[in-house]
Amino acid sequence: MMKLYHFLRLIRTMNLVVIAVTMGVFQKFITRGTYIDLLQADFLLLVLSTLLIAAAGNIINDYFDVKADRVNKPELLIIDKYIKRRWAILFNWVFNSIGLCIALYLGWKYQDWMIPLIPFICINVLWFYSMYFKRTFFAGNFLVAILTGLVPVYVLIFNDPLSPVFVTNTWLFASFAFGTNLVREIVKDVADIKGDLLLGSKSIPIKWGLDNTRYLLFALTILLLVGMIGVMVILFQFLPEMILHAPQQIVALILISLAVLVTFCSLFFLPSFPNRRKYLMAANLLKLAMLFGLLIPLFI
Repeated sequence: MMKLYHFLRLIRTMNLVVIAVTMGVFQKFITRGTYIDLLQADFLLLVLSTLLIAAAGNIINDYFDVKADRVNKPELLIIDKYIKRRWAILFNWVFNSIGLCIALYLGWKYQDWMIPLIPFICINVLWFYSMYFKRTFFAGNFLVAILTGLVPVYVLIFNDPLSPVFVTNTWLFASFAFGTNLVREIVKDVADIKGDLLLGSKSIPIKWGLDNTRYLLFALTILLLVGMIGVMVILFQFLPEMILHAPQQIVALILISLAVLVTFCSLFFLPSFPNRRKYLMAANLLKLAMLFGLLIPLFI
């Protein structure tokens, strides 16, 4: 039973739940279907394929991070402590293989080569990210942010909607996910600086120094807030109409307001180095803000 618990920790079960929920939200938004429609077999296969590849990426990330994790978070170490390295590699290969095979089947069925191409690219990006790019200047942060923003776009590609409104809005939310996760990844680099130094990493806080990295984080977070507040102001202009004709859209306004509030609160934790716990708190707040934002399509 403990092996199963640590395996679920290894694959980041809660992160996988967030991915599945995000895909479900955008499937409902793009198709304008019911919640029952989310149980359509091909869409569930798409979700399964994505989750398997994401789980494999989490495993290989921990596989290459064992040395740093012994310094940054020894209490959370899984590989070598609870799960052998050879089993981790085996799970990675099996999950990637099954996930890619499902995507190939869906691509063949819908005659759309983009459906399997994106998972194939993601598998390779996740491997090389964990092995090399994670410890390079900015590239690792950028790649993870791109993969995060790709989740709603992948659902868009699977459905291929004709309406430009759904295409534009999906790309807007994907950009929000990209921006939020980019800031979050840099925050995590600051929190993990001790272990990254041990591995010879060239992360932003190591190359630029902590003060310059804090200035960058403040600038990126403010930029993110400006975009979110802009959307919130636009929604407020339609508040009377929402109350009369579309009361569910008030929930969307509440969600964007919560995302703004949580993102703003994360700023207060940024000057707190070397307190690693506070930087992780900022990273978790940004993750919560992203979750609020990605739920908005359910109510518009």
